[in-house]
Amino acid sequence: MEPTTDENQVKQMQLVLSADSITLHASLMPGVLTTQTFEGTDCYAKFINFLKHVSANGIPISAEITVR
Repeated sequence: MEPTTDENQVKQMQLVLSADSITLHASLMPGVLTTQTFEGTDCYAKFINFLKHVSANGIPISAEITVR
């Protein structure tokens, strides 16, 4: 079975990680860029919870990670 394309699927995602924050840049649909920042000592837990929420339908997520 071939994978299907879902309009609501995250097309592209970029993460910028630091010790106490994660900034996510995601293209949710062509031409629309969304930015979300997770801050604090629990930023990684917040980010993982976000990923669980957006991929609840089994939508695959592909990410490029930049560590600064």
